[in-house]
Amino acid sequence: MLIAIIILSLLTAKQSHDTKVKENILKAVLSSSQGSVNLTDSQISPDSKKEEEKNDEKIKVYICGEINKAGVYEISKNTRIIDLIELAGGAKPGAFLESINLAEILTDSQKIYVPSKLEASNSGNYNLQDGSTQINDKGKLVNVNFAPVSELELLPGIGPELAQRIIDYRNNSGFFKSKEDLKNVTGIGDKKFEAIKDLIVI
Repeated sequence: MLIAIIILSLLTAKQSHDTKVKENILKAVLSSSQGSVNLTDSQISPDSKKEEEKNDEKIKVYICGEINKAGVYEISKNTRIIDLIELAGGAKPGAFLESINLAEILTDSQKIYVPSKLEASNSGNYNLQDGSTQINDKGKLVNVNFAPVSELELLPGIGPELAQRIIDYRNNSGFFKSKEDLKNVTGIGDKKFEAIKDLIVI
């Protein structure tokens, strides 16, 4: 009888020990798994948040002229002019969109002016059908109110950067009302103006 009691006690103690060992192993596995997940999250989360913040960065721009809903709009960074026009209800039927680079990426505080076809026709020496300037005995005259970068570059002393400044100026301030207004563009002084004044029209 005594031997049976001793054997039973030993078996009970062994079972209790095995159970504790299993519990400790299970806790260790769970703890390791949670630690691994947290480590992964700590590595990925900052980059993901930065990317989201970058994509959500906002700028404000102003659009006016021949547009259905002129005003200041808060838009995502890297938005193009064509997207802004759509956001502003689209252009009016009389808008002359050919004078604007619709693919241009907008920047904060930029102003976009959408001219009318009437303004274009009144500016003179501009063909609304094919977008070309007229030609006289001095060669091709460049209309600085509508010419793209490639055409402005034909003028002496006007490179790609300065040509883009001319376009940015007219987008932000409206049409040049006189040839002399070109001097308001950074980089065009008296000497450069004298070299191009007989080759341009407004």
